[in-house]
Amino acid sequence: MKTWRHRKAGFILGLLQGDDRPAEKTGELISALDPVISGPGKARALVKPNFNNDLPAFTGNSSDLRVLIGVIDWLKARGYKDITVADGPNVGVLRRKIDVFGLLKLRKLADILGFRLLDLNRQPGVKIRLETVSVRIARPVMESDVVINLPTVKTHLEAGFTSSVKNLMGTVVGNDKRKVHRDLSANLAALAARVPTHLQVIDGLVSMEGNGPGDGNPRKTNLLAVAEDPFEADLIISGLLGFERNEVPYLEHAFGKGWLRLDKTGDFPEWLAGRELVKAPGMPLAARIASSRMLYPLKVIARPITDRPVVAAIAKRLGAVQDVYLNGESRAGPAKSRKDLCKMCGECSLACPMNFSIREVESAASNPRCISCNYCVWACPTGALSLFGDKGPLERVIRRYPPKFKKK
Repeated sequence: MKTWRHRKAGFILGLLQGDDRPAEKTGELISALDPVISGPGKARALVKPNFNNDLPAFTGNSSDLRVLIGVIDWLKARGYKDITVADGPNVGVLRRKIDVFGLLKLRKLADILGFRLLDLNRQPGVKIRLETVSVRIARPVMESDVVINLPTVKTHLEAGFTSSVKNLMGTVVGNDKRKVHRDLSANLAALAARVPTHLQVIDGLVSMEGNGPGDGNPRKTNLLAVAEDPFEADLIISGLLGFERNEVPYLEHAFGKGWLRLDKTGDFPEWLAGRELVKAPGMPLAARIASSRMLYPLKVIARPITDRPVVAAIAKRLGAVQDVYLNGESRAGPAKSRKDLCKMCGECSLACPMNFSIREVESAASNPRCISCNYCVWACPTGALSLFGDKGPLERVIRRYPPKFKKK
């Protein structure tokens, strides 16, 4: 892993190479930053990843489980015992009662690693004032001794770019998230200024570019970063990926308020060049109409119709929505169905959050430590691995984001 440290900010960037394992490198980066956080003892540590919806990490949407494991391992190595992983998925997921934690295999991971898992949408809240609205922040976030923010990296139709700051939207309880959108940039900036975070661990292994945050394209960027401040983290990462500060409205607002004190990203080394993301297009007219506050009562009345899969698919094609959700459970797991196609390249092993060897991946279906995340299937470049079992909602993901070998 190559690393680069910002001269003025508490920020270190890592570029993974070859057979670097993300969990291990995550811990190394945090240790190199040496953040000032509460000592273990009875300290309560809360990790806030991005599990906003049911799209897995290889789409560029949700946090990579390997990075999450790296954070948890780092905490445990320093004596932390009270560890909670918590997020509050978006209101569409909440309304449809979709089990994002189950679909993304967090529940299985929690059972194996022994951390507490919380849905922040279902926690009591502490009311705080943002720039234009008051919202409830989940009490466990406000009462934890250590809060580690674990965002992904995405383009965004409305915000331009999102990472550390926008990830804190998941700390807002339930439908209060809708209020934040009344002035998204100003309220996001205020949210990051008022919700305490002690460390940002940015998962840029796969970023989302183009029509983000829910329907963009994955881009393998192989980046990890750690930072003390969410505003500085987003300024530097967005600058590396081709964004000026004025293209990210919440950073402009934060700079005007004095919450962002760093005015420039700094000079990046040559080996980080050429990583610009394809930016999000302008918000479609249909999306602007659909998000109108005046039409919200009508949207509620029409939901029995608009929630039908056919109608939702039409709305997505028109650009009114980015996400079409399917409820249910996925029981699909990996199987090595074409041994003649396996080149023993090791990509499946590197992708596995549980650090399975190539041979262990072959028999993963019968291994009790396999969490059926299926990272190995999407990493396999030849098609030697395939899915078996009931795919459920994963079928939609496969159609939109097929495994590597199907793209060739």
